[in-house]
Amino acid sequence: MWAFSLGFLLLLALVHPIYGAASPPSVPLAVRSPYLSTWLTPGSTALSASWPSFWNGHNLGWTGFVNVDGASYVFMGTPDVPNTTFKPSVQTPGMEITSTQSIFTMTAGPVELTVRFLSPVEPSDLVNQSLPFSYFAVSAQSVDDKSHEVQVYSDISGGWLSSNSSMTVNWTTSVENAIIHQVQLENQTLFADVDDRIQQGSVYYATLNVS
Repeated sequence: MWAFSLGFLLLLALVHPIYGAASPPSVPLAVRSPYLSTWLTPGSTALSASWPSFWNGHNLGWTGFVNVDGASYVFMGTPDVPNTTFKPSVQTPGMEITSTQSIFTMTAGPVELTVRFLSPVEPSDLVNQSLPFSYFAVSAQSVDDKSHEVQVYSDISGGWLSSNSSMTVNWTTSVENAIIHQVQLENQTLFADVDDRIQQGSVYYATLNVS
């Protein structure tokens, strides 16, 4: 017993932890439930290097563009738009990941973009915690001390509902104080999932209607 104890204490004394930057195998983007679980594709560290994916690896159609002084850049996803060429944004090394946020910084011409993904945890408010909402925000800052015209566009696809591209979806859009897209499968099945995807309910993609 004494020999074991002394050996254990000696081992502890010789261990010196070394800390360094970690690269997670996958980065959370919108994660609130098993059915709302969107990640940066494993092995990728740049938003524009691949499509965001569901937790089981299926690609999701989620893209983002920014137009700076008439020049268009893609900052998320790998869209293929016929007869259109987009400049790639340049992501700066490193990203910040907290318990609720993933934050990316990149440049698009003369502006620096900060792209934030927030999946809140609210244990003190069970109503808000029960709502499977996640948030996405983009801010821009000039890097040359000049003023620039910046426009941001983002959209999703029916891939958020099913990995089967032959499935028919219904898409409605309302425009008032907020622009709200609602997408759902045309033929829904209660209490069922296919390829880990629920077969009922709706996906909402919304933003405030401001200019």
